[in-house]
Amino acid sequence: MGPSDILDLTAADLMSEHPVTATPDEHLSEVIGLMKKKDVHEVLVVENGELLGVVSYDSLIKRRGLPPTTKVSHVMNHIAHIEEDCSLSLIAETTLSTGLRALPVKRGKDLVGVISRTDLIWSILNAPELAEASVESVMSPSVTCVYENESVSRARHVMQELDARSIPVIDEYGHLVGVIGQKDIVPMVLQSQKRGEDAGLDRGPLDVEVKSIMSSPPVTTTREATVKEAIELMKKHNISNIVVSEKNVPHGILTQIDLVELLVVHGRGEEVYIQISGLEEGPEVYEEMYDAIGKTVKRIGKMATPKVLNFHVVKHHSSGDRFKHSIRARLTTEHSMYYAKGFDWNLFVTLDEVLDQLERDIKKEKEMRLDARKRKSRS
Repeated sequence: MGPSDILDLTAADLMSEHPVTATPDEHLSEVIGLMKKKDVHEVLVVENGELLGVVSYDSLIKRRGLPPTTKVSHVMNHIAHIEEDCSLSLIAETTLSTGLRALPVKRGKDLVGVISRTDLIWSILNAPELAEASVESVMSPSVTCVYENESVSRARHVMQELDARSIPVIDEYGHLVGVIGQKDIVPMVLQSQKRGEDAGLDRGPLDVEVKSIMSSPPVTTTREATVKEAIELMKKHNISNIVVSEKNVPHGILTQIDLVELLVVHGRGEEVYIQISGLEEGPEVYEEMYDAIGKTVKRIGKMATPKVLNFHVVKHHSSGDRFKHSIRARLTTEHSMYYAKGFDWNLFVTLDEVLDQLERDIKKEKEMRLDARKRKSRS
């Protein structure tokens, strides 16, 4: 299979034919047990062959006080699906836009399989131009960590803020000591109903220190490693994120999302992929945001070649009827990654702050490159 041939792959070529499923009447404790046994992060909810929804670690970690006896039908989310003739590019884009680790595949009304992120990123190995890229060129260099003696509750909060599935853990000296993920925390979220405040205890399950449940030692890689080596490492250890470290200090993180983005960029060519996640407002707000983003992308396009632009919105509850919004953005261009964040009472003021920051950073880097060329030409 040649470098461009992966774009000819369809869902039928990539899917697993035996998805992990549950019925809507099963209890949450049973589904969590199934997730652990099968080592999956999402379970499809099916009744009489009909796909009803999905239960995922991602959604459960955001809920509070869920009794283990809660029925699946009360916590499942509706889910997008793809057809078996769906192209690799569209599968990758749907994976990003939904935030799901696995997408159900249907033939008409019938559920015929499931495609996981792992299935997707394995296709990269068949495209040498992608597989031989360095980890540094694909990783997220902006890595947020938690300290080993911080509470699990704090780690959970950070993961929600970042929309992350796992985060590195460091000691007081900034040395990498472990990783904590959603699958470590979700069972404790369920325990909080039985052992937390309702049980009259001073400390709930989420008040324990991160080091008591983190995975250690963490699996790491280097900036110089290839994408192929990183993917094979993920497969070997059955993980979705790898910390990029140097001298035991984290300098970045390579996630399956980063690798799916690589596929999106590969499939889109010169087009820019824009994604907004976490937004709770209606479609008219999306349209206004996309309009503002589009204008900035046009200006940025004169200085760099934008490929993927992600925004994650978090609505912070405050007293009264007012809310604050935070937005984190990541822009992947042809050669670099840029990060920005904003926080304000007004969503669009926050967005403008983030877009201005991205534009300033790109302009600054362009000026630095021009200065470097001038100095080189003089020497």
